[in-house]
Amino acid sequence: MATPPIEDFSGAKNTKITTKKGFTSNIFRADELPEYPAAKAYNEIIKNEAPKQINHLFYDMSNRDNFSLLVLTDNHWGSISSHFMPSIVAQLIAKYCPNIYLGYNGDNRNNAINTEECVSSPLDNALSPVIELKLWYEIFMDEIVKNKTLFINSGNHDNGKRTQSFGTDILATFFAGTPYYEKYSRFSTLLTIRLKADNRKGYEDVKIFIDHGNSLKGGDGTKLDKGLNLAKSEGANVAIFGHVHQDMMAEYRTKRVIDPETGKSINDDISVIILPATMGQEMYALEERYEAAPSDLKLITIGTKKNEHLLGSTQKERRSLSKTSVYCDCRPIPNELWRFGMEEANRLKEKYEELRNNFNPGNRKAVRDLINNYYKTGGKNGQTSTSPQQGL
Repeated sequence: MATPPIEDFSGAKNTKITTKKGFTSNIFRADELPEYPAAKAYNEIIKNEAPKQINHLFYDMSNRDNFSLLVLTDNHWGSISSHFMPSIVAQLIAKYCPNIYLGYNGDNRNNAINTEECVSSPLDNALSPVIELKLWYEIFMDEIVKNKTLFINSGNHDNGKRTQSFGTDILATFFAGTPYYEKYSRFSTLLTIRLKADNRKGYEDVKIFIDHGNSLKGGDGTKLDKGLNLAKSEGANVAIFGHVHQDMMAEYRTKRVIDPETGKSINDDISVIILPATMGQEMYALEERYEAAPSDLKLITIGTKKNEHLLGSTQKERRSLSKTSVYCDCRPIPNELWRFGMEEANRLKEKYEELRNNFNPGNRKAVRDLINNYYKTGGKNGQTSTSPQQGL
């Protein structure tokens, strides 16, 4: 009698016991359930169901005084209006350019499930949510993209009204049980980036508050002022938002006492950025003749400099202080970087294929060197650009 097939589940060790009659069984299947990857992910979601309101993440980049951040927000992958290919090339820019890092700030997937709670029409989604997740999976399988991703936030298309029929945060489900989960936040992220600085400590911890911005309402000034208040409440130097598909930035100067005994104070500069969506107009926006929203991707550069706003201090006092100024520059991605991302990807792929397909035994080492010197470091011509958590 033929042995019946054994049903297998993801992660099952499939320990088999063969009886005298030839039947095969897995009497330990239930015992092993807690060890299945799917069960571990599910348990991790449950444990984090009362999630951190703000995910605090620290990266040590104290060997440099600046870095650049490319934040992908409101890409709405799956929508027929999404600028899908530019968002892919933007990730190649971060992958291949030293000192440029990635962040994901919600609504990267459209996740329009076309229920009556949604504003979307049936034509708005070119892809099903399942296919959208597969696209995310392909992106995040890339080792350098993983190392260069500093944070991931959900947006209202991930855990808002558009997910009510699912009853779960799509991104939480996707990232649970993966190395990305520690970088994931259901709501907001407070990044602390340690940069080199000309002060007594030799470094400055720059704080960056990032939130998708579901409650950014009112006029432009109101939205920016709310961003300022959120930045101040978290002690952040920079606050970054999305959601409203607008392109705005404002810098505020606030006075802060640094020595209560002497009354010595310092002026802090706080930058508030609201990033545009990487997409065109949805069907409902076209039907209502809404004004076309900006959609260009931005490169945010953040760094330290000597504090120019110290009140009543001499040069000697300035050097003795433990505080420097933080500057923030936000501008469209330069054209040369768009070209560089694709050209460098094609060049390295051709070089890799040439080495791999050549039967010269010495090429094995050349392939390993190419991967170790470039792909594992993510830097042009061997410039190191490893994970910031490893101490860049």
